[in-house]
Amino acid sequence: MVKFKMIRYNNKEYPPNIPCNINEVAGNFDKPEMTQNGRYSLHTEYSFGKRKFDSTFLNELNEIKSANKNGIPQLWKSKAWAKEFVMFIERFLENSVAPEIIEIHPPFIDYCKTINDFLEIYGEFEKLILEKYADVNLFIENRCGTNYGKKFLISNSDDVVNLCEQLSKKNYRLQMVLDYPQLFSGESLSSDKLDKNNITEIMIKVKSCKKYFGGIHLWGKKKTNERWCAHNGDLNTLFNMDNERKELFLKLLYETFDDDISRYMVLEVNSDTSDLKSIAGDLETHEFKFI
Repeated sequence: MVKFKMIRYNNKEYPPNIPCNINEVAGNFDKPEMTQNGRYSLHTEYSFGKRKFDSTFLNELNEIKSANKNGIPQLWKSKAWAKEFVMFIERFLENSVAPEIIEIHPPFIDYCKTINDFLEIYGEFEKLILEKYADVNLFIENRCGTNYGKKFLISNSDDVVNLCEQLSKKNYRLQMVLDYPQLFSGESLSSDKLDKNNITEIMIKVKSCKKYFGGIHLWGKKKTNERWCAHNGDLNTLFNMDNERKELFLKLLYETFDDDISRYMVLEVNSDTSDLKSIAGDLETHEFKFI
């Protein structure tokens, strides 16, 4: 059986028959003060675009404020940065209950060149954050898409496998939350270039790492003015209205997680709620269970 706990994204309403008791909360470096009293997942800085770095939560956190390129945050720049990142999170969550999940994002390859370099820095963060939030789930998301000008360290399927192989040698709590649309983009495959062969190759490759997957992200892409717009549309538009490719994806997704282990899922849909309901409907049709 495939079982997922759903996380609400962007305040979108799920169909009434799908339980959704966890909210995703933005925790980027420019986010203002907030308070959470229920279950939530903290989605930390993801380095897409420029930040102001003028939040009071960053007062005297000079490693974080200085680690940027043209205003875009350079995550995991050093162990000192990792220590300050813990301080930032503690300040940001001061008036909230403990998070169920803290989701982090990878560094860029121009200053952090290997997975081991990243994990050496990350280890300092995990040690300190677990002193504050002993029961938290720690997830890292694969990333593709930024104005930075360089690739993220964990972007394509080879990166995912490499990370999981290195995690197998560490005693870390860190798991992946695998963003499938970003994974395809990380392979330089837009929706009109995805075919059955590369869908199968990519998904079977990462399936070997599922032990280290704590959750997944799904969303659609929609072509507007000759450009593919992320987080818009549903799985139909993600696969360029090719039902055979969509069905193959859903079949392989089910086979990947058919192990009776409960994981988390976020439907990261910015477009109309009907697109979210369409994705949820496709999952229900393929016997995914929501708990």
